[in-house]
Amino acid sequence: MAENLFRFEEGRDLVGIGHKAERAIYYETASRSLVAVQFDKHGVYAGEQELLQRELDDPSAWVEAYGGGLVWVHPRYR
Repeated sequence: MAENLFRFEEGRDLVGIGHKAERAIYYETASRSLVAVQFDKHGVYAGEQELLQRELDDPSAWVEAYGGGLVWVHPRYR
């Protein structure tokens, strides 16, 4: 499953995994946006993205404010 999450990472940074491990949180570097994407053992469902925040320079600030519901946070954003 982790392989699928990192394979989807092109142009994005994996920030964390949401509650119940059903959504991955990615930082899209070009648009400076944070998005949540549905995933399961079969892969990441790119068509099912939810915009969490725009114009975000540092995802760590978002994690600090809203990351309490994440089950895993990438060490870079802790």
